[in-house]
Amino acid sequence: MRLRYKIGLIIVVLSIAICFMTYQSYALWIKDMVANQDNVVEVGCFSVEYKEVQDTQINLQNTYPVSDSKGLSGTPYTFTITNTCTIADSYIVTLNTKKSNQIKAGTVEIGKDNKGNSLTESFEAYNMKDKIKYAISFVNNEETEDSNKPSSGTNLGEFSRMEGHINEDKSELTSVDDLDESIIIGSGTLTENQSSTYHLYLWFDAETAGNEIMNQKFEASINVISRATMPDNIEFAGIHLPVVKTGNGLYIVDHSNSGVSSIEDLLPVASYTADSENTGWQMTEYRFAGKAYTEGSTDYVHNYVTFNGELWRIIGLVNVLVPKEDGSREVEQRLKIMRNETIGKYSWDDDSNDWTQSTLMTYLNGDYYNGVGEKSLTDEVSKEMIDEDIIWNIGGSSHNSSTVYKYYDYERGTSSYNHQPTEWKKEDGNIFHSIGLIYPSDYGFAASGGTTERELCLNAPFNDWDAELNTVECLSTTWLDNNHIWIWTMTPRSDAANRVFQMNVDQPLGFQDVDRKYDVFPVVYIKKNVRITGGSGEHDHPYVLELKAVDSEGM
Repeated sequence: MRLRYKIGLIIVVLSIAICFMTYQSYALWIKDMVANQDNVVEVGCFSVEYKEVQDTQINLQNTYPVSDSKGLSGTPYTFTITNTCTIADSYIVTLNTKKSNQIKAGTVEIGKDNKGNSLTESFEAYNMKDKIKYAISFVNNEETEDSNKPSSGTNLGEFSRMEGHINEDKSELTSVDDLDESIIIGSGTLTENQSSTYHLYLWFDAETAGNEIMNQKFEASINVISRATMPDNIEFAGIHLPVVKTGNGLYIVDHSNSGVSSIEDLLPVASYTADSENTGWQMTEYRFAGKAYTEGSTDYVHNYVTFNGELWRIIGLVNVLVPKEDGSREVEQRLKIMRNETIGKYSWDDDSNDWTQSTLMTYLNGDYYNGVGEKSLTDEVSKEMIDEDIIWNIGGSSHNSSTVYKYYDYERGTSSYNHQPTEWKKEDGNIFHSIGLIYPSDYGFAASGGTTERELCLNAPFNDWDAELNTVECLSTTWLDNNHIWIWTMTPRSDAANRVFQMNVDQPLGFQDVDRKYDVFPVVYIKKNVRITGGSGEHDHPYVLELKAVDSEGM
């Protein structure tokens, strides 16, 4: 899977208004289309800051096309690219020219004779980029501009014709009007929090620019296109696990694919106060996806774990909101696990889909937690591993026709029936111990797609998963098939007082009245100082969890 993000920075307009015979000055203008201040754009894994130049233009202080040394003495156009994700990200910088830069053959007036008649000069058709020289300097965190400043320029037209400098894939440039050619003028790879600053110089080429450029216009745009680089493995609860792109295993989930531009859009909770410097990693999670185990099979996802003396499954390393002592909230990551087998069929409630008051919530965090009944929590060490201090988001949705990514947004949103709570958290004096259920998005992210590209599953509406829309393998490649039984989620319908979503591998997402009885699979978040100390995640050799000393490093 290749992740792509698009950042359109600025439209560069170079206007020429000169009179050759009177030697008025050539002026190179770069028009700022955004605002008269420094600007920062954040998309996907990149924060791109571009500096406004003095007087909103670059002015070549010369009266004629200039040499390289004079061209490089002008003010450059500067932008800084910073990787705000935890995964490495490669990128390319492109200069995208327009079709209108093609100049037809013609004549130009170059002056008057002693009788006042016009003097003209003929010229052949040409492309404006053939008259432009450019240079670009690359500066990383440790360097200054002077240490890397180029000493000469390159004719832009000749450069574009050199092998390897044309961007053949223009799919990321659909927003560029009248696009002619996309020229790669820079590239690199940035790891977490690394940045690179580029200084772009443009000037008229003294060797090629003549009278024919009078009153012509050159237009182009600068774009930064990023492509996430998948790590070979990540540290996962104390062990290193490979990250996969297809098949069974641990996947990176980058929520920028859902179309959101920031974590504030992704988690639209009114009181949410994230650290803006951590926006990148907040957009990234790790989810186990792939086929379910069948007797004697070796082709299945290895996410089994021992908990409470039973088999549970690791859903993934998931972003959660954590309340802080000063009243703020921060996004941290926690292991999220789910019991492998049902504890039985239960009603969600009698007549309300408010999870914080439901009979199922009361049972799970009362009798079930206290070890009452045959299939309940009885292991005290396992209970100690449960993180009671995180916030469960319980936002709802009014329909079941959205994508997996969109349901992730709904679950963390503020939509509910009649202003019911959209968060559930431990408070002083109550019995709640944060035992919940899966979300619809948990079900969706558990599908690998098989030979189908996984992103097709994640970007297709749930109710299309059983249709022949190139997503048929979404249903057969999720470990959450649970023997084709209906299971409750904790996500309510926001347009009804008594309906809740439930899941089934034959029809991924449905909804029913809360007084109906369906199977229940308890779900918990694990404290960040719990580590995997044994096992391989296989059905017969599940991971072993161990509570370590308090670890400030997290998961």
